[in-house]
Amino acid sequence: MLPTEALRKVSIFEDLEESLLRLLTVRSREKTFAAGERLMVQGEAGTSLCVLLEGRVSVEQRAPSGQLVQLAERGAGECFGEMSLIDSGGRSADVIALEDCRVLIVNQDTFEQLVLGHPRSALAMMRTLVRRLRDQSQKMAEAASQSSADEG
Repeated sequence: MLPTEALRKVSIFEDLEESLLRLLTVRSREKTFAAGERLMVQGEAGTSLCVLLEGRVSVEQRAPSGQLVQLAERGAGECFGEMSLIDSGGRSADVIALEDCRVLIVNQDTFEQLVLGHPRSALAMMRTLVRRLRDQSQKMAEAASQSSADEG
C-alpha cells in the first residue's frame, strides 16, 4: 500500500486534501520490522505515531495482576502510538509485529503542524482516542475479572 493511500484510511487523516497527505508523507519516514519485533515498548518515551502500510501488529499491555492482555490487533491502514504525541508521555502499551511490517512514522513536530493547521484532524483524533480508551478499559476490566475468578 502506498503511504498516501494508507493515510487516507486512517480516521484522523481521512478528511485531508491530497496535497496535505502528500506533504505528510514527504515529512515522514518509512521503516520495516520483522515478525516478532517490538515496534513500541510500554513506558518508553514516544514522539511519533505509526501508520501501518503492510503487515499486522498486536497491541499488548500488562494488567496490574501481571497478566498480558491483547488490547487490539491492527492492520494496514491503521495507526498506533498517537497517545504519546498528545501528552508526550510514555507508551501505553507494547506493539509487536505479528508478521513482517512496513510503517510510516510521523514525528511529533509534523503532527502538531497538521493539527494546528487543520482542526478537523484534531477532532477526529479525539474520537479515535476515546474509542480506543473505552476498548482498553473494557479489556482491562475483563482481564481483572478473569484474574479474580482464577484466584477464587
